Amino acid sequence: MTDVHKVNRDLAGLASALTGIVPDLIDGARKAGLCVGIFETLRSVDRQDFLYETGASKVKGDSLAAKHVQGRAIDVVFLDWYGRWSWSNHWDWEMLGGIGEGLGLIWGGRWESFPDKAHFQLEDNA
Repeated sequence: MTDVHKVNRDLAGLASALTGIVPDLIDGARKAGLCVGIFETLRSVDRQDFLYETGASKVKGDSLAAKHVQGRAIDVVFLDWYGRWSWSNHWDWEMLGGIGEGLGLIWGGRWESFPDKAHFQLEDNA
């Protein structure tokens, strides 16, 4: 059993198509004046199940929709003035989402039933 509280920020294990886009997403955000970092990449099935059980995800770890478990999704989060992770609800999310979408990613901030502004994933056919 894995540590369900451990957050993975390593790009290793991600789909190669996503690994190639991540630097462009981060660079594009920084060029736009957004201070962001990669909060989470690949997840274990156990961690995904834990997030599901706590209500932080709508998808179980063994689901075909679990893009983090498949290495096809990342979470990108803002950093505050002190370098701490920040999920503050401000207009910059729309800008960040637009940058990701411009690179061909699906942005979770557009989801109607469970918006996830930090989430970016590959298209299913990518």
